[in-house]
Amino acid sequence: MVHCCDNLLIRCMDFRLEGKLHAWLENNGYVGNCDIISVAGAAKGLVNLGPDRDYLLRHIGVAVNLHGVKRVMFAQHSTCGAYAQENNFGSVAEEKSKQIEDMKTAAAAVKERFPEVEVQVLWVELKDDAGRELEISSLPIAA
Repeated sequence: MVHCCDNLLIRCMDFRLEGKLHAWLENNGYVGNCDIISVAGAAKGLVNLGPDRDYLLRHIGVAVNLHGVKRVMFAQHSTCGAYAQENNFGSVAEEKSKQIEDMKTAAAAVKERFPEVEVQVLWVELKDDAGRELEISSLPIAA
């Protein structure tokens, strides 16, 4: 391989995450060592069989096989419109619970296809609707 990186971030496409998520990547040494895929709902597309799952697994495969990626990270967030379109959440806790469930399913799908790859899950809690303040934490997800 001519050019390699260790990490792949699959993040929600929500523009409110851009600055703070990039700063997190930079502060943790991932900038310059991370491919990035940006899709609505991040891991959401890996939950069910179909074209979205095939698309994401194909791109993960490119990152693993072409760039030597060893870690796949998912970044999902509170008040996600991709989730709100299909769910009527009664609370922020209910939304987070559903997204965590989906991230576990997505992590298992990645591990099934790429057993050598580590999976990390990031939860981004928006503290305001504009995304000026947010908190990024790593969640323990066993895949």
